[in-house]
Amino acid sequence: MSVTPAAPRLPPPSIVVFPCHAPSLSGHAQRRPAGQYRRWNGLHPVHRRRLSCRHPQCCFQHIGIRTGSRTMALLAAKTQRVLATGVYSGLAVTALLGAIALGNGVRLALTTPLTAVSSSPQPAVTARIDAEPLREVPTGLLGEVAGVAQARDFTLVLGADGRLWARGLNTRGQLGVGIAQTVVADFLPLPGREYQAVAAGGSHALALDRHGNLWVWGDDRYGQLGNGQTSHAPQDRPIWIARDIVAIAAGDRHSLAVRRDGTLLAWGENRWGEVGNGAQEVVTTPTPIGQGFASVAAGAGYSMAIDRKGRLWAWGRGEGGRLGTGDEKDQSRPVQIGENFSKVTAATAQSFAIRRDGTLWAWGSNLLGQLGDGTREDRLSPVQIGTGFTSVAAGGAHTVALKRDGSVWAWGSNGFGQLADTKLDDQLKPTRVAQGYDFIAAAGGASVLARRNGVLRMAGAGPAPSLRP
Repeated sequence: MSVTPAAPRLPPPSIVVFPCHAPSLSGHAQRRPAGQYRRWNGLHPVHRRRLSCRHPQCCFQHIGIRTGSRTMALLAAKTQRVLATGVYSGLAVTALLGAIALGNGVRLALTTPLTAVSSSPQPAVTARIDAEPLREVPTGLLGEVAGVAQARDFTLVLGADGRLWARGLNTRGQLGVGIAQTVVADFLPLPGREYQAVAAGGSHALALDRHGNLWVWGDDRYGQLGNGQTSHAPQDRPIWIARDIVAIAAGDRHSLAVRRDGTLLAWGENRWGEVGNGAQEVVTTPTPIGQGFASVAAGAGYSMAIDRKGRLWAWGRGEGGRLGTGDEKDQSRPVQIGENFSKVTAATAQSFAIRRDGTLWAWGSNLLGQLGDGTREDRLSPVQIGTGFTSVAAGGAHTVALKRDGSVWAWGSNGFGQLADTKLDDQLKPTRVAQGYDFIAAAGGASVLARRNGVLRMAGAGPAPSLRP
């Protein structure tokens, strides 16, 4: 006789519903006892005080699940109870929490779509784990690679011949290929052949051509395309918006660029001051923010930039310490946080920068070890992680970095296998996972590694569930 284990019993909570920007869901439920602050705040371990995920599938895929801990077992039970309350009644919930008993712990992964939610206990589901930590992605006619950009649910690859290729989710025209198909499994070329840089945002993208022209496409509901308006109609092909540009960055819903003369431009959503103009209203055209800048990075509600003197600046949302200012206050104008930096990366709630001496520094949210300092404590100011690094890419709650010798290092959440190893355990410090790569990218629960010869490999969740090779 088989016995179905009873669902974990939890005390009755208060249910708080926050707005969600995902097109298929009207709200996310946060579950916490009245008067008590919980670090995870229900469904979203990264956005602790406010849920702001706009992923069209699930908050867990937005960051990558933490695995191998009793804590996540409790979180799974909490999530089941939230779903059972009817908050999602009538909606298609696109992910299912699977649980595998591992001694006293539970290991979780997102594996199977769930199209109906019942208040009755659900049977345990075994998670499917890929045997190969790095899956080769068929690139078709791409040829040699000159760069790669990864968003939560789509991938952009820059060819050495100046062409751009895209695959993944296309619900907001974020692929820029001019077709109405919502999911594209094979790489398709974008119009144009003279691109030199590309940046992927939440559901929009930017590209810079060899003449300094800036092209944009995708979602424009928050003015992130910079074409003077907000629109619910996706822009599914690149449109021109500026000239004399030398650097670009795409955040979740805002964009940054640097002109040849060093002028910093910003536009898009401005709820937390991420545009940097001292206000909090949406900005629909590229707006000058400052002078003398060289490079930029954009994350979820915040921005970072390095000026020509190597000074590092940050502004926007400060929750979790992502700005590195020593506190969690929002900043509506750029604030200097360091000097002698050459590169900077912004992500969901954690930030990274490389100094001119090759040392890597990190700060911000660290719940899943994504900072790589050996702890799970948030850092309000930059802390040194290692040395010898040339580039770094950050996903929802994991990090991938490249060293001068071509070795790839990864750390943080590993619930989808995004760290490119054979385990699903979080790593609190940088771990060497591969060798001989030239480009890296990360977003959500996925990592992408590429070589100049056109070899492209992916680890983790992939750009969309139906695109797993």
